[in-house]
Amino acid sequence: MATVTAKRKQIASWYRTLPQWAWWVVAVGIALGLVSPQPFLSLAGWAVLPVLVRLTWRKGEPPIALVGVVKLWVISVGPVLYFAGIQGLPLEEVAGTYPSRFSTLELDTACWLSLGATLMVATGVRLGLSLVPPVPWQRLRTEVHQLDPEKLLLAYGGAYAFNLVFGGGGLLSLGGLAQFAIALTLIRWAFFFLLAGAVLFQHRKYRLLVLAIVIEVTFGLLGYWGSFKDFFFIFAIAYVTARPKVTAREARVLIAVFLMVFTLGLFWQAVKPQYRAFLTRGEVGGMSAEVSYTEQVEKMWQLAQTTGWSDLTNSMGSTVERITVPTFFFGEVVEYIPEHRPYDGGTGWKRGVEHILKPRILFPDKPVINDSEITNRYIGGTVTEEGASFSIGYFGESYADFGPFLMYVPIFLVGVMLGLMYRFFIVRPRIKIIGFSFAAAFLTSRIGGLDDIPSMLGLSITRFVVMAAVLYVAEAYLYKWLQR
Repeated sequence: MATVTAKRKQIASWYRTLPQWAWWVVAVGIALGLVSPQPFLSLAGWAVLPVLVRLTWRKGEPPIALVGVVKLWVISVGPVLYFAGIQGLPLEEVAGTYPSRFSTLELDTACWLSLGATLMVATGVRLGLSLVPPVPWQRLRTEVHQLDPEKLLLAYGGAYAFNLVFGGGGLLSLGGLAQFAIALTLIRWAFFFLLAGAVLFQHRKYRLLVLAIVIEVTFGLLGYWGSFKDFFFIFAIAYVTARPKVTAREARVLIAVFLMVFTLGLFWQAVKPQYRAFLTRGEVGGMSAEVSYTEQVEKMWQLAQTTGWSDLTNSMGSTVERITVPTFFFGEVVEYIPEHRPYDGGTGWKRGVEHILKPRILFPDKPVINDSEITNRYIGGTVTEEGASFSIGYFGESYADFGPFLMYVPIFLVGVMLGLMYRFFIVRPRIKIIGFSFAAAFLTSRIGGLDDIPSMLGLSITRFVVMAAVLYVAEAYLYKWLQR
């Protein structure tokens, strides 16, 4: 009898991994996937989602690792969900139909392998956080209620200005110190997280949060890279943190913001070629604005008036491809290796480790890693586009190094590394909400990013060192100044 009761409790615990409405979403996804051209892959993709939630969401805490892992999940199964599930296309027919740069690829195999790699990252993060008790939600609530939203908006504005000056493509270049300055720009997201959390916990000063979102969307949409969507992940983490139970009613706000961001993404994909050509005055390879902000606003408004619903729907396929491009490249790697080129036996990871052992500040002549060169080596083709580089991501590079089984060893270790970094931001700070704000700023993009191996290792370590040092020095002073 005791055994039966224990099993029932275990099942109930698994059921509570997701809210009831989310289980319905998963069930509908599975049902639709089973009648798609890729039924088994669709089933696996939806079935893995609750497992990822179980591995990465610690009750009461901000779902930082979960959001990062869900980004990897979308990259991994996005082609299945859209091309097979919505368009009704078998994955073997996708090449040459939507993504113009892909002619032949093993997309279904790449999706399977990427889904397994996502599970390995989540498992590694969970191991890195083992034996660390969850931070009580009431403690976070008490700390957030001490914060002043107006001071947070001021701090966010200052950090945003710092990003405009020293960030990637900013007004000033610091040479070998550039990566440290770029790492410091992440503090902007810590302040955005704290601002969103303070507004949502305290149920006041909503206009300040709306103003910050308008700043992100406006300046991001006017920029060359279209970085207007970055705020959404931090906002989602803060929104869920402010609610101990995310009911279907409360989830509507999050879904509405997501749909806004996704629609803007379709719009950006539709107008991007015209807008970038205008921004750079047609300069080949140019990636910076050669026109004034007034001209940028006028051009964007003109494009908005001439872009219709058909343009948005037509850009859906290219938008999905853009989001999931590492999986498409991974499919080309699987097509090319090992049939036309043997596995590299660890060359990619050796190159990545050597890259981080030679910091640019001490080795200014260190060659810049060229994503496209690595990609061309592993797909047996030529990927070129002026002003752009293309990466297959460390999932694909790990496969090129070790094959479809041993590739999971370094990927799992990456998850452990990120989990240990996350552990620092939970355990070290005395003010837990400050630690979580730094973790949200740093780890969301690191866990959910698929850079090449050297960039993934280099950016993760550099940014962790910078953020950890700032947290160590400024935690108490920062919290005291931000209090109301």
